Amino acid sequence: MLEVIDTLIGVLVFATIIGGVGSVVTQMNEDVYDFRQKMDGIKFYMKYRLVTPAIQERVISCFTYMHSVHQLYDEQELLCVLPPRLQGQIAVNLHMDTLKNVELFKQCSMGFLYEVVLRIKQQIYSPNDYLFRAGERAKEMFIVKRGTLHVIDEDTSTPTMKITDGATIGEMSVILIAGNQLGDRRTVSLQSEGYSDVYILNQDDVSAILQDYPLDRETLINNAKEMLRSRNLLSENAAGDELITMLSLEEQLKRLKNQIGELDRQLNNMCTSFEHLSVHMKQRVTTVERIFAQHRNRIKKDCISGKIIF
Repeated sequence: MLEVIDTLIGVLVFATIIGGVGSVVTQMNEDVYDFRQKMDGIKFYMKYRLVTPAIQERVISCFTYMHSVHQLYDEQELLCVLPPRLQGQIAVNLHMDTLKNVELFKQCSMGFLYEVVLRIKQQIYSPNDYLFRAGERAKEMFIVKRGTLHVIDEDTSTPTMKITDGATIGEMSVILIAGNQLGDRRTVSLQSEGYSDVYILNQDDVSAILQDYPLDRETLINNAKEMLRSRNLLSENAAGDELITMLSLEEQLKRLKNQIGELDRQLNNMCTSFEHLSVHMKQRVTTVERIFAQHRNRIKKDCISGKIIF
């Protein structure tokens, strides 16, 4: 009897192990099948569209890399099934410490930083890809998760700086400051050395968040001005009006009301000036008519004799 029980237990354990191994193999086969199916689809598309062999090779290499690091799926699609609070906790765990060390975001409230980390998006760049080029509009900040980037001097086409894991670049691009001598254009180019995993924060997203955080907006503007001032890149005499995209709806309406009031005042001044000028011109015309009436005959004779030439 004991031998029968031992045999049954052994069979059950063996069946469990075999079942587990079978599930793992099945899952692996599904992943491989899914990868090959997508790869075949990409190859067919590029062949059908007559994509050049060099680009085909880069695409296949990038796709293979993304598969090896499990990046074939959009992070947002994967996380959207989680409750918003858990999504926020993941974003905080990934980016909060990095943002706290960015000079532009120093002394900003945790609520504002929490909203910022939720807007950060992931992007993968392949070898020799440019994240941006000199002369392009600066509207994004980059956080390097994994990889190596090079700052390229366009005049000499040589690398001037290496940026590695955990570094940030372009923080001044997420906010426009009046008097910034650099303007809103990139002064250098940024190129990926190999495959780089980068997180991106967009200027439009920051502007939208700042509408609800007026105190942090002031902090950000002051931080940015201090950073520019320390590099002698701030024109102090420039107009200090904030971008309307960073203002809340109430502030936008208030500014619009003030602008309408100013236009109304200017129109009233112009109307008053026109009325005074009209009265003055009417008086001058009346004077001319009176003088003409008094000397009409003389003027007529002078015209006939040629003394008055028009």
